[in-house]
Amino acid sequence: MGLILVGLVFVLDVPGRLSTTSDVSPEWLLGVALAFCAASVFACALWITDHKLAQVRGSVRSLLTIFIVFSSVNLAGLTGALPGGLNLPATSTGWLALATLVVLYGTGFIVLFISVPRLNMPRNAPVMNIEPLATLLMGWIVLDQMLSAGQVLGGVIVVTGIVLLTYRMTGAPK
Repeated sequence: MGLILVGLVFVLDVPGRLSTTSDVSPEWLLGVALAFCAASVFACALWITDHKLAQVRGSVRSLLTIFIVFSSVNLAGLTGALPGGLNLPATSTGWLALATLVVLYGTGFIVLFISVPRLNMPRNAPVMNIEPLATLLMGWIVLDQMLSAGQVLGGVIVVTGIVLLTYRMTGAPK
């Protein structure tokens, strides 16, 4: 697991960000703090789902989760806590991006919360560390973002760590 975390440090380009001579902006620090908060809340949601809500049907868990997120975002937007508030997209590309986001994240969370009781989360949780790498690759493929050599190396480290951890947990093939 430590190898995966080291790989994530490189995927997220933390060394490159810290080595720049420019000051770290408040937005970057806020982003790091919010990402840590989101990861902690997500870990708690998975734990609650696996330990306290295993008897509840997956579709009900998914509906409740999506409702809680929807309500929380609306509340944050209406109170001004969400930067930019609840501004609707101004272009057709923005609407397409919003619709795609709703479909992909909605589908992902529905599948995840329906599958959690069947997945043995303590054994399969390391695979969740692939999300930053997948986001990085999607940015490269879709948005034509440039990747540094350190980020590519970090991606290799993350995938290697996940494979090694999965290999160790399931045992070597006989």
